[in-house]
Amino acid sequence: MQKLMDTFFKKKLKVPRPISDDISVRVKNLYAIYDEKQENELVALNNISYDFKKNKIYFIIGNSGSGKSTLVTHFNGLMISRYGFVQVGDIVSGDHYDLEHQLLGVIDSYDKKIINLLWKNQLDQWTFLVLYSNEVNVQQARILFEANFKQKPVSLKFIKTKNNHELITNPYVRENTKIAVVRVDKNVFLEINDKMDYDELQRFEFIKKEIKTNYHLSKKLKRFKELRRRVGFVFQFPEYQLFKDTIEKDIMFGPINLGVKKSEAKKRAKFYLNKLGLGDDYLERSPFGLSGGQKRRVAIAGILAIENDILVFDEPTAGLDPAGEHEMMQIILDAKANNKTIFVITHTMEHVLEVADEVVVMDEGEIIKTGTPYEIFFDEHIINSTSIQVPRVIAVINELIKKDSKYEVLKQKQPRTIEELADAIVEFKKGGK
Repeated sequence: MQKLMDTFFKKKLKVPRPISDDISVRVKNLYAIYDEKQENELVALNNISYDFKKNKIYFIIGNSGSGKSTLVTHFNGLMISRYGFVQVGDIVSGDHYDLEHQLLGVIDSYDKKIINLLWKNQLDQWTFLVLYSNEVNVQQARILFEANFKQKPVSLKFIKTKNNHELITNPYVRENTKIAVVRVDKNVFLEINDKMDYDELQRFEFIKKEIKTNYHLSKKLKRFKELRRRVGFVFQFPEYQLFKDTIEKDIMFGPINLGVKKSEAKKRAKFYLNKLGLGDDYLERSPFGLSGGQKRRVAIAGILAIENDILVFDEPTAGLDPAGEHEMMQIILDAKANNKTIFVITHTMEHVLEVADEVVVMDEGEIIKTGTPYEIFFDEHIINSTSIQVPRVIAVINELIKKDSKYEVLKQKQPRTIEELADAIVEFKKGGK
């Protein structure tokens, strides 16, 4: 066994978390707790798990304080959780378990060998159950932590695979130990219990001296620059991010800081400034002499110039007039047309209906529903249990249906704007139905 472990560490094998090509951002068992274990403790995210697909526009909505901004600030490492993780491609940030640094042993599944290892390492003093893959070199392991500790003597809730097979059968291990290190087939996938809430999570006692997570490593994530090349963040008032003496320098700053050559950054500054409706003559001007709307365009040009795969917009239309709001929605649509994945946090439901591919509804730190705009806005339970106000188009359709059920057909047509609704009604009346 020692020889195998030595070989493992010498090779410095990494244990990837396989992720399919169509996934843009994976959130797994993510918690966020402010002032943890203090009197004013707040659980902002409570065991969030979701796979966000590539090249879609996601609108994240919900009551104030539901966890929307907290969730998206994990996407590019602005926040890192002590519990759970966020994965973008091969970059994982948060409290995940890296077998390269924490391999305790690779043993057969014979009960006597498990017991020997438990005794040798005094594992009966610990409070974990750790499961590893059969073939370490294949690197297909998942790690599962799930427990339900009672009063002493502590009992162990044995983990089962998705096929519902118990992994340990020895009575001694069952009755006298609180941790086991076992070997399972490489194709057995083990995951944290998605239904475990924060209170249950507190039952875990982490012996970090023996089993180390890489939460602290993640806080110093060496790949922050790479992560932020992939995920761009447009804050609620991005114009406050401007600080250079010329617009060109301001737009160039992000790309250069992330390793783009100066000549390429200059090209991008011109291209994205023009794309947002400002001419070349603005490049040498000071950003501080611009109007509010122009400042916002310059700030967004600076984000777009990084050419991220993923863009996050937090209340992008705050403070804009209707024309500015329309321009912002067009920027989002153009980004999708350029194969980007977009996340938008907003309280403006008209924009959700107009632009969203998928809507994510959050409440009290949890995702309570996902679906198309029509699936969300016609869900009476969601509307009644949150402060979400339905868009005017949906409100009009509801009123028409109350007067005559034949207008149910409008739900099938799914108009997204008042103009589209008017056209749908005219078409419906012409049809005589």
